[in-house]
Amino acid sequence: MITVSIFFVDRAYGGPEEGGWWYDCGEPSDEHCKYTRGFETETEALNYSAELLPVCDELNEGGRYSVGQYMPIVSDGNPKPFPNQRPFYS
Repeated sequence: MITVSIFFVDRAYGGPEEGGWWYDCGEPSDEHCKYTRGFETETEALNYSAELLPVCDELNEGGRYSVGQYMPIVSDGNPKPFPNQRPFYS
């Protein structure tokens, strides 16, 4: 099953190496779980993801004090936060 859900995607500080580095992180939005849907095909999932873009645009205009934003994410199986492990500078 392919799942589409609204995530809050943000940047997290990775560390001070090379003047500081950041990485993308995201988690499913519990307050917007009513938009989560499962699909049999990737085409259906991508079409629904496109339908959620106006919803996310409206949520992002809500004045959050962060660089993060809401966005539709397509994933295999149940939606899970990412990354599953904190990245390390190499």
